[in-house]
Amino acid sequence: MKSNFSQVVRVKKQLMDKMEARLVSARLNVQKIELDLKKARDRLDEFQIPKSGNAGDLRGKLELLKMMRDELISCKERLGLAKKEVVHFEHQYKNANLEYEKMKYLEKEDFKREVKRIQRAEVLALDEFAVMKFAVKDKVSDG
Repeated sequence: MKSNFSQVVRVKKQLMDKMEARLVSARLNVQKIELDLKKARDRLDEFQIPKSGNAGDLRGKLELLKMMRDELISCKERLGLAKKEVVHFEHQYKNANLEYEKMKYLEKEDFKREVKRIQRAEVLALDEFAVMKFAVKDKVSDG
């Protein structure tokens, strides 16, 4: 049985599924960036500045250390943005889910109204049939 809301419910469900997929993707992105951040921290923790050697080697190692720290800062910034994206998609998913549930409820209520209308029509038809049968039976007994 179709309702006036069936098409809207289908569209809202598609939108909700789309938001859910985006949210899952954003959460996976956060996990990936957290892993990258952990790797960057581990590399930085393992890094050791040489105790001896020439100035060129030391300069190179210090530059490498600076690059590793910049990578760590970059990962932290990306993680912050990714977490904000997750919050944004959670909000969008919540709104899409709310809209879907509203339309689903309206569709269900529409179905209930239609079922009641059909039941009333059946009761009226049965009453009419009973009245006609009674009238025919009454005519037969009179005649």
